[in-house]
Amino acid sequence: MSNYSKNKVFTDGAVNAIIDKIHYELARGIPWVNLNASMCLTGRAAAILQGADAAPCDNIIFIVNKQELYAHIQYILPKSITHRGVVRFKERTIIYLEAAILEVWFDSSAVVAKSPVGGVYVQNINEINPILL
Repeated sequence: MSNYSKNKVFTDGAVNAIIDKIHYELARGIPWVNLNASMCLTGRAAAILQGADAAPCDNIIFIVNKQELYAHIQYILPKSITHRGVVRFKERTIIYLEAAILEVWFDSSAVVAKSPVGGVYVQNINEINPILL
């Protein structure tokens, strides 16, 4: 369940709204995949939600551990959201949104959050790849 707008995770309401829409489109497009068990917020935003010092977040970063979900994000999701462009790599996809830059990383061994922090599922701060901070 996506709670970005409800919990005002980001100060920019447009960013919260687009992430809620992305979660909605993914849940609608591949309902057999449990998003909460397969995808979570990572990077600086996830660290801040877990108590790290606040700092500007240049990118909103998610990590997914299911290949099927990642493929859907790469090729199907961009058809249902407004964006300025998509760059696809084997293990990372960048979607240039109007209000932000969205990065989605694929790692089949990633452990995603078991319970929400600040109303959203986040990768444990100790497991976030330092290059994403």
